Amino acid sequence: MRKLIIALISLVLIGLVGYVLIPIESKTKNFGYSEALNAISPKASFIIRSDNIIDKWRELSNSTIGKSLSNIKSYSAIQSVFSRIDSTQNKFISSFLNQKVFIAGVLTAGNQLNQIVAFENKGATQEQVKGCIESIFGSKALSSKEYENNTIDVYALNETKITFAHVGKVVLFSTSGILIEEGIRELSAERHLPDHAGFKKLLKTADIRADGNFFINFNQIGGCLNLYGNNYIDFSKSFSQFGGWAELDLNSRDQSWMLNGFSFISDSSSSYLNSFSGEKAQSLSVSSVLPENTGVLSYISFSNFSSYKEKYNQYLSQKQILYKHQKNLLNINKKHKFTVEDDFYSWIGDEIAMFTVSGDETSFERNSGLIIKISDLDKAKDGLRKIHESTGVQSETLYQTLVINDLGLINFFPLVLGEEFKSISGSKYLVIEDYIVFANDESVLKHIVNFYLRGKTLVKNFQFNQFYSQFSTESNLFYYYNFKLANNYFGSLLKNNQLESYRANKDSLNKLQAFGFQINANKKLFFTNAYINYNTFEGSQNISLIEVKLDTTYSIRPFIVKNHYTKEKELLIQDDNNMLYLVNNVGKIIWKKDLKEPIVGSIQQVDRYKNDKLQYTFVTKNKIHQIDRKSRDVEGYPVKLKEPVTKGLVVFDYDQNRNYRMLVTQGKHIHNFNIDGKVVKGWNFISGDNIVVEPGLIQVQDKDYIVLSDESGRVRVLNRKGEDRIKLNNQFPPQTNNYSIWKNNALSNSGVLGTDTNGIIYFLKLADEMETFIVKSFEGDFDIEYKDFNGDGTLDFIILNDQSVQVFKNNKKIDATISDVEFKPAYGVETFQLDENRTVNILTDKNEMKIYGYDEKGNLLNSFPIEGISPSLITDIDNNKSYDLIVGDKLGSLYIYSLEN
Repeated sequence: MRKLIIALISLVLIGLVGYVLIPIESKTKNFGYSEALNAISPKASFIIRSDNIIDKWRELSNSTIGKSLSNIKSYSAIQSVFSRIDSTQNKFISSFLNQKVFIAGVLTAGNQLNQIVAFENKGATQEQVKGCIESIFGSKALSSKEYENNTIDVYALNETKITFAHVGKVVLFSTSGILIEEGIRELSAERHLPDHAGFKKLLKTADIRADGNFFINFNQIGGCLNLYGNNYIDFSKSFSQFGGWAELDLNSRDQSWMLNGFSFISDSSSSYLNSFSGEKAQSLSVSSVLPENTGVLSYISFSNFSSYKEKYNQYLSQKQILYKHQKNLLNINKKHKFTVEDDFYSWIGDEIAMFTVSGDETSFERNSGLIIKISDLDKAKDGLRKIHESTGVQSETLYQTLVINDLGLINFFPLVLGEEFKSISGSKYLVIEDYIVFANDESVLKHIVNFYLRGKTLVKNFQFNQFYSQFSTESNLFYYYNFKLANNYFGSLLKNNQLESYRANKDSLNKLQAFGFQINANKKLFFTNAYINYNTFEGSQNISLIEVKLDTTYSIRPFIVKNHYTKEKELLIQDDNNMLYLVNNVGKIIWKKDLKEPIVGSIQQVDRYKNDKLQYTFVTKNKIHQIDRKSRDVEGYPVKLKEPVTKGLVVFDYDQNRNYRMLVTQGKHIHNFNIDGKVVKGWNFISGDNIVVEPGLIQVQDKDYIVLSDESGRVRVLNRKGEDRIKLNNQFPPQTNNYSIWKNNALSNSGVLGTDTNGIIYFLKLADEMETFIVKSFEGDFDIEYKDFNGDGTLDFIILNDQSVQVFKNNKKIDATISDVEFKPAYGVETFQLDENRTVNILTDKNEMKIYGYDEKGNLLNSFPIEGISPSLITDIDNNKSYDLIVGDKLGSLYIYSLEN
C-alpha cells in the first residue's frame, strides 16, 4: 500500500502542467465530442482537455499559486512559449486556439516521455493553418516528409524540435515524430480511444462546466514516473494496481486547485481498489495521535479488517502472488510459537496508516512509522504477549507516561500486510489511546509521545484541519503530503539529478502547503478527489502556548542541549534560587538539581567517554561541574577551585577528536583542565591584568590562536601551551570596555572590538593594526553592542538607549532603526538568526513586563508585544520547521510560544 499511495504525489506534476491548459468558461454541460480525441493512443499515460489556453495561462500567471511557481525552470519555459504566442498579436491564432485542445503524455521507445497535442482546425484551410504555425514558430519548417498521404513538418522552438501534421479536420503537434505517425494511424483506425468501455464511461462523467478535465491511465502512468524516481519504488507496479482510467474535473481558485471525479475498474481487471468495494470509509481518527509535523501520510480504512483482507487476498490471487503471501504466513507460523491470524490479524481494527515525520533528506525510513487501530485491546495485549514469548525479546521502558517495547521481529509487516510496507523493517512499538504505533527507530516513538502529551497532533492543528475540510470527512484511502515537512520523502524517492532539481526549486515548492488525494468506494466507480493549496500561513505568526512552572523566576537565558538518545532538543534552565532544570521539548521537567551557586557563562556538552553519550559541563563561582543526563555528578566532579571564577568556561576540541581542553578564567589567571577535571601539564600562561573577555579560538591552516584581552587594553594571542604566539604592540586606550572577539575569514582581519565612553569603536586586528569607527554622537546613557542584526553573516554595530535602537554597518551607514522605544532594553538587543538574512531581534521592557520582537529591518512582528521579563530564546525546539519563543514571567513560569513561519 505504501508504494501505491506514495506514488500519488506525482499526480501533482500532472496538475501543474494541466492547469495551464484550463478553460475560462463553458456554456454546455456535456463533455461533447471532438474528432481530435480520436488521435490519442489508448496507451497514453495521461490526457488533459483544455479550452482557451491563452487566456487561461494569463489567469494562472497572475494567480497566487502561479506567482509562487514563477522561479521554477519548467514553469518559466512554458511562460516563454505563451509569450511568443502573445507577441504575434494575431487574432486568427487566438481564435484558432479557442476550442477543445487535448494534450496527452505518452511513453515512447527508449523510455522517453513525449507529448502530443490534438485539436480540430475549425474549418481553416491548409494554407491558413500553416501560416498560423509559421507565425508561432517564427520560421518555415526545417524539414518535411510524407506519411500515409499526409505531410509531416518539423519546426524548432527554443532548441526543441516540434513535429506538426494537419490530418483532415485535426491538427497535431508533438515532441516526437513517432507520436505524430501514431496519431495519423489512430485517426484512420476503425476503433478509437472513446470507444473503449472504461474510458467511454468516464467520458460521460466528465463535466465541461468544471475548469478542466484530467484523464489518468493507471496502467501507463507509472512508467512515466519511473523516469524520475530511483529504484526504491516501481511506479509501474504501484499504479497498475489501481486498474483502468480515472477522470478528474478541476475547480481552480486563486490559492488552490480542487479535482473531483471517478476511477473506473472493469470487471476483468485486477485492481487493488476492489479490496475496498463495499467497505465503509472511516473518519481519519489516526490524526488524534499523529504529530502535527507529519510530512507524509498514507491511510486506508474499511468496515473491518477481515472483510478487507478477504478481498485483498482475491486481488493477490488475480495478480498470481497469493501463494507467495500465504507461504510467508505459513513460514512465520512455523518459525514462531504464535500465529499471524490469531495473534496479529485478529485485533486489527478499521484503520491502518503509514506516516513519516519531518527530518533531513536521509531520514525517510528512520522517521517512518505504522499506526494500526486496535479493535479489541485485551486481544491485542494477549497477541503481543505471545509474540514477545516467541521471540524472547522484552525491552519495555517507560518514557514520560507511556511504555515503549520491541517485538523483536524483522521485516514482519511487509510479509503479513504486503510489500508496500517494506519501509517498516523494525517492530518497536507503543500503545496510545486505541492505537498501536510501530517504528524502526525508538526516537520516532518518543517524538510521538512528546507531541501527543503536548497536544501538538494533526487533529489539533489549524492548518491541517482547514486543508482536510476540502475532502469528504471519511476516506477509504487518503494520501497527504506537506511540501515543507517532507524533505526526507524526496531524498528517498528521486534520482540524483531530479533531487538536485528539487533542491533548486524547494523555496518555490514550500510556498505550497500540501497535496491530498482521496478515494472512496462506490461499486465499480470510485469517488476520487485531489487538492493542492498555497501556504497562506507562510508569513503569519499563529501562536500556541505551553507553560512550565519553575520554583521561581530566572535571569539567565536557557541553554539548548541535545538528548543523545532521541536527538531532540531540550532546555537547561537555572532559576534565581540556583536550581537547575532539564526540560524536554514538550515542557516536561525531567529533573532539577540545586547547584547552590549561579552558573557563570554558558553550558557546554561534551562526550567525555567517547561513546556518543553527552555530559553537561559548566562553572559556577567556585566549582567546575560536569553532570550526566540524569543529573548525577560525573566521576571526579565537581572540582573545587581556590579562586573565584570571573568568566565562563571555555571548552576547546582542537582536533575534533573529543580530547577536550577546558579553560577557566579566574581574575588575571587562566587555568587549563582536561575533561577529567585534572590540571593540564605544560600550560605556561603568564598572567597580566584581569581578563575582560573570555578566550576565543581561531584556527587557520592547522594552527591554533587563542585570543583574549585584559583590563590594560592588551590583546593576547596564545598557542595551545598558553604561550604568546603573536605579540601585538598596539593596545586599547584607557577606559575601553565592552570587549568582544571578532572572527573573520582571514587571521589578519580577526581581532578584538572595544568601545570607550565617547562611543568610539576600536578594532585591534591580529595584524597589529588599530581601526576606529565613530558612528554617531550620542547624549546621555547609551550602550554599544556587536550583533548580526540582519543575518547577513557580518557583525553590525548596535547603539541603543531609552529612546531608540540604531543599527550601523561597519561602513558607518545606518542599516535599520527602531524608534520610540521609550525604555532601556533590559538585556540589550537579543538577536536570533532564523535563516540567511532573516532574524528576530528581541527588546525587553522589564518594568512593563513586555517583550518586543522585530525583524531584520527593524519592523515590529505580528503578535508582539508578549508578556515576559526574562532573557529570551528563539529556536526550533521540536524540529517541526517552525520557531519557538521561550520566555519567563514574574511568577516563575516559563512559556514556549510557537511562532509559525
